[in-house]
Amino acid sequence: MLFTFVTDYQGGTYITQVEANGLPSAQKKAEPRIEAAIEAQFDEYGLDNPVSVDGVVGVWCTGTLDQDENGVLVNIILTDGTTLKDQR
Repeated sequence: MLFTFVTDYQGGTYITQVEANGLPSAQKKAEPRIEAAIEAQFDEYGLDNPVSVDGVVGVWCTGTLDQDENGVLVNIILTDGTTLKDQR
């Protein structure tokens, strides 16, 4: 399955996609990519505990802080079960 992570951080929007069998493994794969993109480290909680968004299917939201306690908002979207290979 393909998951899209849309991150809002200090006025910028950062998007990454990962392939995973489920949300927990997608989070683990995406976290280092997001940290590299925003050039910051998450606090010890990382992307734990995403909450499903009411009224839509396959969409979650989570937030965390960076090492300087700046807010990081991450929206996660299950992207139609398509894989990256299907798009090439």
